Amino acid sequence: MQASPYIAHLTDSALPTGGFAFSNGLESAAKHGFFNTPDDLKSYIQAFLKQLHYSEIPFVSAVYEMESLDDLKPILSEYDATVLIPEAHAASINQGKAWIRLADHIYDELRDTPIKQIFQDKTPHYIITFAYTMTRLEIDLETTINLLLYNSLRDQISAAIRLGIIGPMDAHAMQVALSKDIKMPQSIPDYREASRNLPLLDIAQANHQHLYAKLFQN
Repeated sequence: MQASPYIAHLTDSALPTGGFAFSNGLESAAKHGFFNTPDDLKSYIQAFLKQLHYSEIPFVSAVYEMESLDDLKPILSEYDATVLIPEAHAASINQGKAWIRLADHIYDELRDTPIKQIFQDKTPHYIITFAYTMTRLEIDLETTINLLLYNSLRDQISAAIRLGIIGPMDAHAMQVALSKDIKMPQSIPDYREASRNLPLLDIAQANHQHLYAKLFQN
C-alpha cells in the first residue's frame, strides 16, 4: 500500500474528528495570563508538544507493539487512569468515537473488521483508536508519531488564531518554525511509565469550565 495519499489526508484540518471544538487548555491558559507575547505562546506550544513525548507517545508505541488484541484493554485502562481532568477525559472519548465513525466510513482496509467492532466493549480514547487505525493502514510508527505531533501543533495554532491571540500570517510562520522540530523521540518510555509533566496545563484545563465566556468545549 502507498502511504503518501493517506498522510496528506490525515493532516487535513477539515477531517471531522471533533478536534475543532477543543483547545486542549489553550483558551483557559490564555485567559489566565499564561502567555502575553508571541514568544510566550511559542514557548507554551513547545512545552505542550514536549509533554506528548511522555504522555501520549508511549501509548502509541504500545499499540504498535501489541502481540494480540488482548493487549489493547490494559493499554486503554492505563491511559484512562492518566487522564484525570474530567473535561479532557470526556474530550478524549468523544474524539475517539468521532474518529472511529470517520475511519470506518472512509477506509476500505477496515471493512472486514471495523474499528467500531474492536472498541465496542472498551473505552475509545482518541489516541489509542488513532494509533490502532494507523497499524491497520500499515503506516509505520515513526510516521504515526510525526502525524500526532504535527496535528497537535496544527490544532494549537488554529485555536490561537480563532481566539485572536495571534494573527494568521504570524501564526503560520510559527507553525512552520515549530514543525521543523517534530521528530520521533530517540527513546520512548514504557506506557506504564507515561507521565504528564506540565502541571500548569492541567490547571488550565481544570479551570476551563469556570470561564465566564468560552469558545471551546475544553
